[in-house]
Amino acid sequence: MKFIKLATTIFCFLVSSANGSEFPNVQIEFEPESSPEEKVYFQFRGKLYEEGDTFVGLTQKSINGEVTLLKIEKFLMDLVEVNKNGIPEDIVELWNKEERENISERMKNANVLKANSAYFKNIHSSQFLGIIRYGNYYLGCVAHHLNGLDAAIPTVYPMLQIESKYYLTNELTEDYFYTHLIDPLCQDLQNNSSDK
Repeated sequence: MKFIKLATTIFCFLVSSANGSEFPNVQIEFEPESSPEEKVYFQFRGKLYEEGDTFVGLTQKSINGEVTLLKIEKFLMDLVEVNKNGIPEDIVELWNKEERENISERMKNANVLKANSAYFKNIHSSQFLGIIRYGNYYLGCVAHHLNGLDAAIPTVYPMLQIESKYYLTNELTEDYFYTHLIDPLCQDLQNNSSDK
């Protein structure tokens, strides 16, 4: 199945939010190759990124005054650095308060902590793909480029916003949209980005 990422083309469908949300409406068009006239549209409040919107690139644009980093973008950048550092208490602080005890128990396992830190230390760059608002949740789609791999690894980070801060959550592990649709969508965003 081929899809057209409308948010970055002249066929863009972005509607400013009337309620002042920090994210506009975005629409992605899915077009079956066998019958392109039978399109399906996926609309959500969020953001799709351009190719090259890496963590380093957006940080530099922010320093140059070209863009203002969103809190959610800063959080996603910080979570990579915190996991690289491998300090259990800092990793636990990234999580929703109701889930911290469980995450803390997992971080007590030296093998889990070591593997987690090694994975994040192996990331040589990360690229934003999209942010999707899903009910009370935010789904951050990021492509991690790892040393020794040609293809990037698309990763979805489910988050909650509590007051003005973002936290990771595992609350969506039984959610159909999250478990069956968001990973393939993130993969398609990565493929679409790398095809340009």
